[in-house]
Amino acid sequence: MGTISRKSGCFKQLLLMTTALAGIMVIDMPPPTSAENVQENVQRQEAETIMTQATMTWQNFMQDPDLSSFRSHVKDAKGILIFPRLFKGAFLFGVEGGNGVLFVRDEKTGSWSEPAYYEISSASFGVQAGVEQSEATMIVQTVKGIESLLSSTVKLGADASAVIGPKGSGIEGATSMSMGKDFVTYARTKGVFAGISVEGASVRTRDDLNAAYYGPSVRPSDIVLIRNVKPNPRSQVLRQAIFNGTAGKGK
Repeated sequence: MGTISRKSGCFKQLLLMTTALAGIMVIDMPPPTSAENVQENVQRQEAETIMTQATMTWQNFMQDPDLSSFRSHVKDAKGILIFPRLFKGAFLFGVEGGNGVLFVRDEKTGSWSEPAYYEISSASFGVQAGVEQSEATMIVQTVKGIESLLSSTVKLGADASAVIGPKGSGIEGATSMSMGKDFVTYARTKGVFAGISVEGASVRTRDDLNAAYYGPSVRPSDIVLIRNVKPNPRSQVLRQAIFNGTAGKGK
């Protein structure tokens, strides 16, 4: 019995020493940098870059002398979707797309929501050559247009109607061709292509960027309708600019 007792005591001492040593190692070792943390940082930086670029795009649209119709038209918008960088490269086969942010106006209070992140992409066949970079702002004119964006993906021309806005013709010209359309797209283009076409383009949510910007488990409806996300200070410059550009109809 004495031998068993001594062995048991030795085992307990060994167990205590091992536990203590493990605790010291955990305290002394720096926390590992996981691949998930790296990815989150990359997505957060991407979201912030898109926001900065979208602010510049909004300023460009408000100052462009050829876009007077946009400045008149946007005052009655239910939502604004800004794509600061649309890339299109083609040689017989063209692909275009980019990332952007959506702001939605509250019909009762007139206030503008925080931004939700989206991406747009399309493909077209044709005899094309060159590379193009554009910036575009889509005016959401209807409740249906807003609701369609809250699904995971909406295809313009199929799930929602869309048209390209005119240049410089004022609100009368803009209204005559966009009456009843869910989306009206205004674009500023550089490169060899004459313009962009949104017909057949797919717009989908960037859940990864929304999570990086606000936190996990956030949905577009939480951001633009329910509005239960914490405002991100990095978006307030653009949000204020939209308020100013819509003649005080939002805040």
